[in-house]
Amino acid sequence: MLKKNSMMFKYILSNFFHTLRRYWVSSLLNIVGMAVAFAAFYVIITQVSYGFGYNRRVKDADRIYLLSHPSEYSVGMYNAFFSRSLGERLISCSPTVEAGGMATFSGKDFNFIREGDNVRKFPMSERKFTAGAIRIFGLEAVQGSLDELERILRSGKKVVWTMHDMWPVTGVCHHAGTCTRYHERCQDCPLLCRPGRNDLSRKTFDKKAAVYATAPITFVTCSQWLAAQAKASALTRGHQVVCIPNTYDADTFHPADPTAARQQLRLPLGKRLLLFASHKVTNAQKGLDYLLRAFRYLTDQNIGLIVVGQMAESVSRELPFPVYSMGYVADEARMAAIYQAADLFVTPSLEENLPNTIMEAMACGTPCVGFRVGGIPEMIDHQLNGYLAAYRDEQDLAAGIRWTLQHRDEAGQRAAEKALATWNERVVAERYVKEAYALNLQSPISNLQSPIS
Repeated sequence: MLKKNSMMFKYILSNFFHTLRRYWVSSLLNIVGMAVAFAAFYVIITQVSYGFGYNRRVKDADRIYLLSHPSEYSVGMYNAFFSRSLGERLISCSPTVEAGGMATFSGKDFNFIREGDNVRKFPMSERKFTAGAIRIFGLEAVQGSLDELERILRSGKKVVWTMHDMWPVTGVCHHAGTCTRYHERCQDCPLLCRPGRNDLSRKTFDKKAAVYATAPITFVTCSQWLAAQAKASALTRGHQVVCIPNTYDADTFHPADPTAARQQLRLPLGKRLLLFASHKVTNAQKGLDYLLRAFRYLTDQNIGLIVVGQMAESVSRELPFPVYSMGYVADEARMAAIYQAADLFVTPSLEENLPNTIMEAMACGTPCVGFRVGGIPEMIDHQLNGYLAAYRDEQDLAAGIRWTLQHRDEAGQRAAEKALATWNERVVAERYVKEAYALNLQSPISNLQSPIS
């Protein structure tokens, strides 16, 4: 029997090498394909098992979690939109914090150790987490699913969830529009292909309700409008909803000489330049069609339009005057120069929370024009630092462009002053600490120096 099996094995092996010699190209491709498939399977299993960007070797008892909204790019994952300098100030703001840690997008982790009045930064290792000489105050950016959130809630740590849209308080949608089903229980969702009493929106809503019941959550919204939507949801009953605005990088976005900015970007010096920006300019919710129709009511022939975003070049065919396409801009310094070069920023969005584009434009001293919708009225003070047009009214939008161009200098100065006073990192960090994290500050953040030398 053993001899027979040995002969069969030799026969199979002989056939294998014969096939490999005769059809070596296809055989090689098969081997490479199997190797790639195995590698992809291994990566997927690793990420599902361990959670991408999540350090499971650190005990839950040593963490305080910061959660943000689901990623637009990775289904089932969370993103934490959190400026590094804000994180550093949160970690270093209290003498009771002896050490802190936070994840960075560069793939490196750092500890921030307080020694008296000084804060020292150094790369951290797992040994420093378990060292008995210091107490760890963990500030983690967490990614995961609803099941991962439930595990975090059961750890007993305080959870602060920063909302950037309505997804945490609805079944499946990011913007509910005129729908109010989430006030009691999502079902029969108009956004689904097959709505019904037991559709995906109801199942997800019920799943969230069960997870949220595990422990108290502090929901942070960046606008009063979103706070009102969140408080109306049945999912936030028994939880705290706090309104704290986003922040911006004041070192990047600030007023500057528009002439120098235009020269840098090779834009004309003599034209009145309007700016429209969107991740994808053809997104109907960003309201480009209303802006194009508003131009019919403008008689000024000395106008040009700067367009930032994917498919920006498509706009040039729709207008009778010059369009300066910048494409998609990822570099913040270049985006700041574009804001500084523009006479005004127009945002005809039909649904908005607290747009970072308006915040950054105002910080650069560029007045804004937008519809009276969502959180925009909390940013633009009508006919002071910009213009609020009636919702979906292109004629009023055109009137706002004319008014803002006539009062550009004074409106721009007021816009920059409001941005610095309202959305400055120190102001926002102090509100997070006092209102969301409930930490007892011994010294105000305004007196702190940046821990990064």
